[in-house]
Amino acid sequence: MKINIYGVGRSGTKAVQLYLSYLLAKKYGTVKINYEPFLMRTRHLGDLTKEGMYLHKELPFFIHDDFSNKRLADFLIRMSEGDHITTKFIRACGRSTAINRIMKPDYTIIIVRDLYGVLQSIANETWNMETNWDKFLNEASEIYPNLNDYKVTSNKMILHAIYWYAMNKYMLEHTEVSNSTFILRYEEIKKLADIFKNILPTKNLAVDDPMFMGNNIHTNFPLTSINNKENPQLYTLPQNRILKYLYKLAKKEYIIKDDIGNVCEVSNEKPLVEKENKPKFIFEKYPLFEEFREEINELLIKSNA
Repeated sequence: MKINIYGVGRSGTKAVQLYLSYLLAKKYGTVKINYEPFLMRTRHLGDLTKEGMYLHKELPFFIHDDFSNKRLADFLIRMSEGDHITTKFIRACGRSTAINRIMKPDYTIIIVRDLYGVLQSIANETWNMETNWDKFLNEASEIYPNLNDYKVTSNKMILHAIYWYAMNKYMLEHTEVSNSTFILRYEEIKKLADIFKNILPTKNLAVDDPMFMGNNIHTNFPLTSINNKENPQLYTLPQNRILKYLYKLAKKEYIIKDDIGNVCEVSNEKPLVEKENKPKFIFEKYPLFEEFREEINELLIKSNA
């Protein structure tokens, strides 16, 4: 069984991936976790993928299912090798239909969290949802002209609100709910137990159980990696040295193919994990944010989410 999960950052996708991965491992013995493959090689913090980051930089932010790119297709097909896999994307909401066409997941879960909840969550973080804001804003404003007035803003919260709006809007506009595709509001992710109750061992297990706290996806509880090998040094192979030289002559960057994902099993380890208490930011209603929320809420209603 293969499950793809989409949602912008701070939408609860880590907890959802950990929950579904645990259920798959419990039923089948092992599960492969692809954790944000446009940034991370594995689920372990700091283990980045040059190939995924290169693709993220080169690809458009918004692509539909008729988009064709051989390197992307190869990347996704390699990542899909295995029987039971969960793949989580927070950098690819505008690419979801194109990705699904290639990966052909059995199930797709889309999570949409309220804008203010996302902003409150990211206000404490030092990282941004995107680093190439100029490229993103140029592409987004071509599709949604109402964003043109904000192409030069440097306000972090407005940038993240625009990202939330454009990514969710494009994804919802290009997604059809079906027996295998589910759109859930963040507040409704407990419905996953009902969705998978006849497929996976969900009895007495809910996504809001403390062991599925999002950050646990980086630890050895409740899952542990059984193939936590270092990334192969492919540059040492003769053919890769030759290719690297030829690319250099052509003044192009040669990116090695990364071994994406971890195969995991249920862990017997039970460390004490303390939930980090961070200060909560209260955002007053802001006209632009209210406009964004209203549009996304209308799309969610249309999709019955």
